[in-house]
Amino acid sequence: KTASTNDDLLAMIRAGHAQDRLIRIAETQTSGRGTKGRPWVSVPGGSLTFSILRSVSNDTMLRDISALPLVVGLSLVRSINVSSDIDCRLKWPNDVVFHRKKLGGILIESTSINGQYFVVIGIGINVCLPQALIADIDQPAIDLNSLGASIDRNTLVGNVLLELDYLLDRYFVDGFDCFRSEWCAMH
Repeated sequence: KTASTNDDLLAMIRAGHAQDRLIRIAETQTSGRGTKGRPWVSVPGGSLTFSILRSVSNDTMLRDISALPLVVGLSLVRSINVSSDIDCRLKWPNDVVFHRKKLGGILIESTSINGQYFVVIGIGINVCLPQALIADIDQPAIDLNSLGASIDRNTLVGNVLLELDYLLDRYFVDGFDCFRSEWCAMH
């Protein structure tokens, strides 16, 4: 249990303990958030909430890093669709949806310390939320369980991390152009 996996990793960066590819996973977050400060709801056993810290070169930061959320979203859609045999899609700029209902989200924050750039990629996926909780969310939402997807959360997080690592390595070298057509097809 933590307040926010993103905040935990950002604090590690500020404290000088940043490690590239460090992952923070929490069963629950008490202050999880999405874009525009919206709360991200998580419950024990019902959500995947985790963050990944990546060290980013100055060259990468000087290129167009603004497409990073799109690449992260693409990696999530790929992972979820393969792991659960459903057809989720992307909603600009950082939501994973199924028939316009939010299934997951991404929050990316960046900082620099002594000329070194870091990004913290926060990910939340609704796995098996109580229906009362889904009804309380301020936008249409859904979870994998409601879609008939029976997948172990550990397997799903492993698949997401492997796919994300692969796509980020490509993105940091080749940029977004190699993903553009696939992203457009999923949007």
